[in-house]
Amino acid sequence: MEKKKLTAGKIILRVLLSIVSVIVVICLIGAGFVMLGKNKTLTAPLNGISLASVADGTYEGSYSGFRWSNSVSVTVQDHKITAIEQVKPQVVASQDTITKLIDSVITSQSTDIDVVSGATADTRAFLSAVEDALNP
Repeated sequence: MEKKKLTAGKIILRVLLSIVSVIVVICLIGAGFVMLGKNKTLTAPLNGISLASVADGTYEGSYSGFRWSNSVSVTVQDHKITAIEQVKPQVVASQDTITKLIDSVITSQSTDIDVVSGATADTRAFLSAVEDALNP
């Protein structure tokens, strides 16, 4: 029985195929992480808030949904939201998105706001955390 010799070209081809295979696996795992919890976040109920029964103070709330998990601190004075701060930010949400959401909630004094374009899941996760802070 005769052994086949591997040429330099075949060795390089095998190494390149192995590297490409590893990259594909890493990309698939990354895509799975990005999508994990998205459906739960997109369908999370938003029930609104009633500030009439919220006493002055600072309240913490959170939403748990894999990469959309986040925590916020909401300050209420005279039954009005005066400040919202991120305690634990979402993994991938942009700061610009969060700033827009904070401004919209404070301006409208409600979680019944338009979603940020291209960031529906980020918006719903953030609003869920705000509602968790203010709803007993």
